[in-house]
Amino acid sequence: MSDQPIVDTEKSPVFTHHSRRRFLAISAAVAAASAAGVIAAVPGITRAVAPTTEVDPAFVQFARFLTGRSDLDARIVARAYEALVTADSSFAVRSMALARAIEDAQLADVNALMASPLYADPGHRAVAIAIVSAFYLGQVGEGSKARFVAFEKALMFEPTADMVPIPTYSRGGPSYWGKVTQVPKD
Repeated sequence: MSDQPIVDTEKSPVFTHHSRRRFLAISAAVAAASAAGVIAAVPGITRAVAPTTEVDPAFVQFARFLTGRSDLDARIVARAYEALVTADSSFAVRSMALARAIEDAQLADVNALMASPLYADPGHRAVAIAIVSAFYLGQVGEGSKARFVAFEKALMFEPTADMVPIPTYSRGGPSYWGKVTQVPKD
């Protein structure tokens, strides 16, 4: 038997350094495409991995009106809307009713809404607070029924952003700030 390798890697164009990189790149692309096909085949996973960014433009405008923000992230708007509708099956109808009432009253901004008789109506106020809370708190609902909307981009972090860094992760787990810490006694 010869000590010569079956394929001379030095001379073979198939086994060059560049072809290994190309092979790895092609393999990664095939794996990614296969994974995408598997994920797309399961409807529940598709939404969890890539939430839709297509939300009714009327809701986007309504959310901008209530938050006073013209630059809301489309993904967060989509997540907020999905969470709000999931938490309350009548939310879509109730929010459209409030949006129409605001339009009919020709209110200029959220401050005008808060000063108007519309805000005195508990149903309208609940819808407005639910939408604003979703964007500021980054969640819809409370406790075990809470649905995640945003963390790092929750609007509650902006007022103190010049002094306190916006966290990019929950530092102590869910609701860590609500737990009472024991102060050692001297």
